[in-house]
Amino acid sequence: MILVILIIILGEFELLRGYLKKKISNTVIRYNAQKGIEILGYVLLVFLMITYFSGAIKDFTIIIGLFAAGLAFTLQELILSIAGSIYIFLLKVYNPGDRIEINGIIERCAKCLC
Repeated sequence: MILVILIIILGEFELLRGYLKKKISNTVIRYNAQKGIEILGYVLLVFLMITYFSGAIKDFTIIIGLFAAGLAFTLQELILSIAGSIYIFLLKVYNPGDRIEINGIIERCAKCLC
């Protein structure tokens, strides 16, 4: 039963993507709309699979919490890199012309040509 529902949902999202492909002439908007529909479809499929196999809403919230914790643990270096980049760009820690040394390697700031 769940397999039939998943196939129907996938078919509907493919039909919607095809419709958008025909109706939108701007390639950038068409690409973004198709990707948005694709992501929405996958989120809906994951939501349906979790609710179908978990049974209760209490179990669903526990699964989402464990998934989020695992994702944060897995991507912690990426999250720290993004946070560091935001810190550097917003607080203007480095200026053009600054020299940065990390582990004995000296780099010039990428904004200047000196």
